[in-house]
Amino acid sequence: MKSIFSTILLIVIVAVAIFIGLGILTAILTAFENLIIAIWPFLLGGVVIYGIFKMFFDK
Repeated sequence: MKSIFSTILLIVIVAVAIFIGLGILTAILTAFENLIIAIWPFLLGGVVIYGIFKMFFDK
């Protein structure tokens, strides 16, 4: 009886660990996605400004 209980307990612990791991992974990916979305306009603006400066200073 005790071995069945410990097996069930082990399965529950593993399931919870996997669930928490997936939750953390999802949170990291979401944060990374938000970071890319937040930085994207600055990168684009930087490239555009660099292009304009290069165009002016190449003349």
